[in-house]
This record gives sequence, C-alpha cells and structure tokens, in this order.
Amino acid sequence: MLGAVGRFGRDTGVPVWLERIGRMTRAHPLLVDSGFAVLLAATLGAWTVLLLFDSTGEPVVGGAPATRPPWRELVVVSVVAGHGALVWRRVRPVPSFAVVGVATGVQMLASIWWFLPSTSLFLVALYSLSGYGARSAPAVGLVTGVAGAVVVSVCGFPLAGLPVGPAGWFGHAAVRLVPFVVAAWSLGMFRRVRVAYVAALEERAMRAEAEREERARRAVADERARIAREMHDVVAHALSVVISQADGGRYVAKADQARAVESLTTIARTGRQALADIRGLLRVLRTGTRDDEQFPHPQLADLPELLDRIRAAGVPVVFEERDPPGDGEIGLSPGAEFAAFRAVQEALTNTLKHAGPSARAQVSFAWSPDCLVIAVRDDGAGGGTGDPGHGLVGMRERLSVVGGRATAGPGSDGGFLVEAWLPRRVGEVAGEHSGVPGR
Repeated sequence: MLGAVGRFGRDTGVPVWLERIGRMTRAHPLLVDSGFAVLLAATLGAWTVLLLFDSTGEPVVGGAPATRPPWRELVVVSVVAGHGALVWRRVRPVPSFAVVGVATGVQMLASIWWFLPSTSLFLVALYSLSGYGARSAPAVGLVTGVAGAVVVSVCGFPLAGLPVGPAGWFGHAAVRLVPFVVAAWSLGMFRRVRVAYVAALEERAMRAEAEREERARRAVADERARIAREMHDVVAHALSVVISQADGGRYVAKADQARAVESLTTIARTGRQALADIRGLLRVLRTGTRDDEQFPHPQLADLPELLDRIRAAGVPVVFEERDPPGDGEIGLSPGAEFAAFRAVQEALTNTLKHAGPSARAQVSFAWSPDCLVIAVRDDGAGGGTGDPGHGLVGMRERLSVVGGRATAGPGSDGGFLVEAWLPRRVGEVAGEHSGVPGR
C-alpha cells in the first residue's frame, strides 16, 4: 500500500515520473516543443525529402509509372515551414496550425503522393489547436480538417489519373482522411476537457482553503473578543468591589475594626477569585484551549454569591423571581446561564461604580414558557449619560450569541435600568414574547 502511494500520485493515480514529465512540459513549452519538432524533422521530414529526390525509381499509381512530383523545391520549403511551425504549437496554436495547414495542402496538392510522411504534421497541429487554442479554435480546426480532406480528394483524383466523380471524392475523403482528422480533433478536445476539469478542481480547492483560513481568522477574532469581554467583566467587577471596600474600610478602620476586617476579607476573597479567573483566561491565550473543569463558567447557581459581594460592597440588592422552572422543566442552556450571570454582574457593577452613594438595586427574574426576562434597576443618579461603555456592549454581544438581546438606559422613574431577554427554546427569535423594547 505504501509503495503504491510512493509510485503514484495520491489524487490522480498517475505515476510520479509521468507527473514530473507533465510539469516539465508545461513549465517549458517552447523548449520541449522545439525538441519535438527537431525529432519529427529528423524522421518524417528527412524521409519526405528523400522520397522527393529519390532517383532510384518512380512511384507507381494504378499499375503504371507516374511522373516525378512537380515543384519539388516548393514542397521542400513547405516541409521545412511545417516542421518549424510546430515549435509554437502550444504557445501560438492558431498561427502554428495555419502554417502547418498551408504546408500540408501544398505537399498533398503538388504531389501525386498524397500521403507524404510530413503531411501527418497536420494531425499534430489539429490536436494542438483543439487542446490549446481559444474557445472557438476547435470548431474552426475541425471544419478546416474536414474541408481539406474533401478538397484534397477532389483535386488529387485527377492528378493521380483515378476515376473522377463525387462518389469517389467523398468516399475517399470519408474513408481515408476524415477519420484521422476526427481522431486528432477528439484527442485535443479530451485534453481540453481534462485541463478544464483539473483547473476547476484546483480553483475549488483554493476557494475551500481560503474559506478555511477565513473561518480560522474569524474564530481567532471571536475568541479574542470573548476573552476581552470576560477580562473586562472580571477586572471591572473585582476592582469595583475592591475599591468600594477599601474606601469603606478606610473610613471605619478607627471606629469599627470588625467592619474594617470584614472589608479586608471581602477584598481578599474578591481578589483571589479575580486572580483565578484571569489565570484561566491567560491559560486560554497561551494554549488556545480551555479546561472548563479548572476554569468553569459561572452559572445562575452562583448568583447568590455575586449578590452577597455587591451587598458587602455597600449596595443593598433585592432579588425577585417569578414562576421559576420546577424540577424536570426546561430552564436555560449552560451558555445562556453564563450570559445571564454576566448580564447581572455587569449591571450591578455599573450600579456600584456610577449610581452614587446610598443607591439601591433590584434584580428580578420573570420566567415564561418561552423566555427569561431579567431586569436590573437602581435608584441612583449616575449611569444616565447615554454612553453604553464596553461592558454593556460586551453584554449585548454575549447575549446575542445565545439568541438573546438587551437594552440599557435611564429608567422611567429615575435611576438606571438594564433589561435582558434570553430564550428557553433553541431557535427562538429574539424579541418575541419578551416585552423587551427594541434597541
């Protein structure tokens, strides 16, 4: 099996040495065709010239000696021109075919020897025209070949002293000349079709490779954007909690040492969690893979811990949930739960950073058979600038990946409101049955 693979190409089954010859002939057409033309000139051309100037006897046609072919010098010139034109049979197939065609006509019409060896060059030129010429060249070559066969038959019969008549002309052309013309033309067409098929396969392979590279680039860009969003969520939330606790601990350090110790404990716990999350993200950047056991996605079950951290940071949070799914009912997919957790985290982090002192927050989950609507509102004075920030943009992108959507802006009764919608069914269209206003 391995030996067969070594001797033959993997895709075409053609021997390797034959593929190398084919590549060489395609890379150096003039050089290869020059050698081919010299070889034919040394064999067929020399043979033709010897026949034209042979003095040992006369050709015999119909049982009687025939006269020596007239215009021998002209025939020799046509032989030289025909063999020389084969050098450009692939580079310039149309001019080469024209020269060989005229040379073949001169040889056949100027001699009663209709089949001088060099006349076979017409078949080589016709093959080259059909295989390498322009799109309309094969049809012109076939018509020219068939017409030439008829003309040679019509003009050659009287010169040879044979019976003259339409039946004899066309019978001779159809039986002796046209089959060779059609065979050479068919071989050229086969070569043309094969080259077009291989070119189509190569183009398809190049297009598939380009599509694979584009998908890989998009995947890398998406992964970088995802890591950037998660890094923003982790760092922004952790630093907001740390700064808030540090400010609070500094004010109460002298008056209430227990409260200061609690603040420092919250800072340490938040810092360790953020450090673990950042290490997991950096591991993804180094290895390109993610171990969910070592760096799991937070889920809705982790939401109470998040709310406790926000409360410890100084923002009272009230959580409400209506019609939660019972045991055995469809909730959210793991990806949707992660997006929901990050949406609540981002909204509460914005409240912590922008809502100002004495702000309160409310988180509500409203479950329906089709979706989950999350609303995070606060009664603070900040966050109403209209600038969505990178966090809210990342939250919307993360929700869109799982089929959800989000809106953010000033609430109708003051403060700031973030609403998110996530589907409970695969393929649910964002915005249906949600009550979430469009962007």
